[in-house]
Amino acid sequence: MKLKWIIAVLFFFFVSTQNTTAQWTKSRGLEGAEVNDILVHDSFIFMPTPSGGIYRKHIDGENWSNEIGNDYYISEVESTDSAVFGRGYVAFCRSLDNGVSWQLFDGDFQMARTLSTVGNTVIVSQMNGELFKSDDQGETWDTIAFNFPDFGISKTLVSDSALFVVDFYGDSLLRTNDFGEEWEYLNWLGLPESQPRYISDIVVWGDSIYAATKEGVFVFLNNETGWQARNSGIGEANEVFDFEVINDTLFCAGDVGFLYFEDNIWTAENDGLETLNLTCLSGEGDLKVCGSDFGPSQKNADGQWEQINYNLNHLDIYFIAAHNGIVWASADKGLFRSDDLGNEFELMEFDEFSSCRQMVCTDSLYYLSSNNGLMVSEDFGESWSTVFGEDKHYGDIAIGDDYIFFNTSMGFYRIEHVTYNCDTLPSWMADKNVWEIAAKGNVLISTVYNDDSYVSTDQGLTFTSCLSSPAYEIIVDNNTFYAISPYYSLQKSEDGINWQEFPFPDNEWSGSVLAANQEAIVVGGSLLSYTYYDILAVISYDGGNSWRDISDGLPVPYWPITNAVELFDYKVFVSPANNGLWFREDLLLGSEEYYSGGEQKITLFPNPVINTLIVEVSNEFAGQIFVLNLQGTVLQQAKLNSAHVELNVEDLSTGVYLLQIVSQGKNITKLFVKQ
Repeated sequence: MKLKWIIAVLFFFFVSTQNTTAQWTKSRGLEGAEVNDILVHDSFIFMPTPSGGIYRKHIDGENWSNEIGNDYYISEVESTDSAVFGRGYVAFCRSLDNGVSWQLFDGDFQMARTLSTVGNTVIVSQMNGELFKSDDQGETWDTIAFNFPDFGISKTLVSDSALFVVDFYGDSLLRTNDFGEEWEYLNWLGLPESQPRYISDIVVWGDSIYAATKEGVFVFLNNETGWQARNSGIGEANEVFDFEVINDTLFCAGDVGFLYFEDNIWTAENDGLETLNLTCLSGEGDLKVCGSDFGPSQKNADGQWEQINYNLNHLDIYFIAAHNGIVWASADKGLFRSDDLGNEFELMEFDEFSSCRQMVCTDSLYYLSSNNGLMVSEDFGESWSTVFGEDKHYGDIAIGDDYIFFNTSMGFYRIEHVTYNCDTLPSWMADKNVWEIAAKGNVLISTVYNDDSYVSTDQGLTFTSCLSSPAYEIIVDNNTFYAISPYYSLQKSEDGINWQEFPFPDNEWSGSVLAANQEAIVVGGSLLSYTYYDILAVISYDGGNSWRDISDGLPVPYWPITNAVELFDYKVFVSPANNGLWFREDLLLGSEEYYSGGEQKITLFPNPVINTLIVEVSNEFAGQIFVLNLQGTVLQQAKLNSAHVELNVEDLSTGVYLLQIVSQGKNITKLFVKQ
C-alpha cells in the first residue's frame, strides 16, 4: 500500500508540473457529424453541428472552418441575398461576409426560438410567442401582428411570400400572405394524428402547399377537404424532414433518402449515399447537398453523392474498448477499429456493425452487442459470428464463469459458454428497467433505472438489494466491481456484497461513465454548479480518495456529457458527446506499448524498479534506448539489438524518469519510477 502511494505522489508531481492546456489529441479517422440543418449560399456550404458553431466550406473546397467557434450551439442556418443567419438556444448571429466573421445579436433576439427567411426578409419568433421581421438584413426589426391568445410558437416556415406558423402543441397551423395583416387557419384534417402533431417543413410549390410529416408528404387541398397524402415512391410509414425547390423541381429528404417529385411520383437519387436516413437538404444551381447523422454529402449535376466529412470528427461515440493492442470505438456510423492505440481509426464495412452498444474483451474471446444480436469473435475481432438473438436487438453484456448475461429490450438472458444454450432470468428481474449489468465469477450485479441495485451470487437465479444508492454505471476491472451513483459517489466492492463508498465533492458531479485499472480510476460525465455547466473528466490515483480534474483542453458540447472513457496501457481515452474520441499519453505509467502499427509489443517492467529495468520486445529489431530525467537530460544509453535488454538503474535517485526507444526514425517515450 505504501508503495502505491509513493507511485501516485511521484506521478502526480510529474504530471502537475506539465502544461495541461493542450495535451489532449483527437483520434483521426472517426469522420462524420450529426447534421440537422444545411445551407448552400453564394458558393459556400454552411452547416451547424451539435458540437457547436457553424461550419463552412467552399463548394469546391476540402476544408471546413468554424469562425464563430464552439461556444454557441447553432441548430438552424438561413440566408437572405447578402447575409447568413444562425439560431441556437442561446445565440442568434449574422454574417455579412459569407461566414468570415459573425455578429451576435443581444437582448431579446439572443433567445430567438425560430428562424426563417424569404427573399430579403428575416422572420424570428421569441420565447414569449412574439413574431418579428426585418427587411434590411437584421439591422432593424418590426413586430408582426399576431393576436392569438396562448399561442406558443414551435415553428415558423416560409415559402415565397407566405409565412406559416405552427403552435407549440401542434394543434394549429396558420398562414399569412402579408406578414401579419391577415391570418387564416389551415385545417389539420387528413394530417397524421401523431401526438403532438408534427410538421417538419412546408413549401409552396406551384399552386399547392406541401407539408413534410412523420408519415410522409401531404398536400393541402382546401379547408373543407383538408390534406391528402402524396407518398407514391416514399411509402406512408416514412418520415420526411426537409423540402427544397431547386431549378423549379421539388426535392425532399427523409428516411428513404433524397427524392424529387415529378408527375405525382417521388423518385430517389441515392447513388453514393452512405445512409438513406437523411435529415436535411439544400441546393443551388447544379449543386445539391444533404445531411444525416453520419455527416454531409454533396452531389454535382447528375453525378453520384460524395461524403464531404473532411475531418469532421464529431460523431457520437457509444463505447470504447481495448485489448491486445487494438482499440475499438462504436458510433451510429458503425464500428471502428484502430491498430495503433487509437491514433487512426478505420470503419469496419459490415452491415451487422451499423449499431453496436457494447464490447467485452477476454483473453480468448471478444463479445459484441450489435443490431445483429450477440456476436462472438475467436480471432481478436478479425471475424464475427452471431451466437444469440438476431431478433433480440442489442443489449448489455456481462461475462461470468459459466454464463454470458445479455440484457435487451426483449428480455434478460443467461447464455451458456461454448454451447450458447439460453434461458431467461427470473421474470421479476426481467420486467424491471435494468440499466447496467456486470459479472465476476458467480456474482452478477444489475442496476435498475430509478430503483435499487441487485446482486446475485448464484449466477442470476436469485437477487438481493445492494449498494447504498442507485448506480448509473457499473463495471468490473482488476477483479473489482466499480459503480457510479450520480451526484453522490463512487462505490467499490471485491465481492459485490460489501461495498465501500467514496463521496463526490459538493454533489456537483454527475458521473455517468467510468473506467479503471490497477493504476487509476477515471470518471466522466457533467459538472454542475449554480453558475456553469461543464464537462466532467477526473482521475484518481489513490482508489477514489482524491481526484484530479483532467477536462482542460477537451471540447465542451452544448449538452456537456461525457459519453465514454477508457484506460489502455499508457493512454486515457475520453469521448465528449458529438465530439469523437480524444486521448492523453501523460496520465498513466503504462506497462506495454505497441510500436509501428501494432507489429511490435514493447513491455517495460518492473515499474516501479529498484535495480534492474527490463525492456522486452515481441519481435527483435534494432534501435537505441535512452534514459532521461524530466528535464530531458540523457543519463544512460544502450543498444536495443535483442528482444530482451536489461538496464542497471541502481545508481539513479528516487523519482520519475523517461525511457525513450528510437528506431527507424520513430521514437516511443515511456515513464518509469525508480524507488
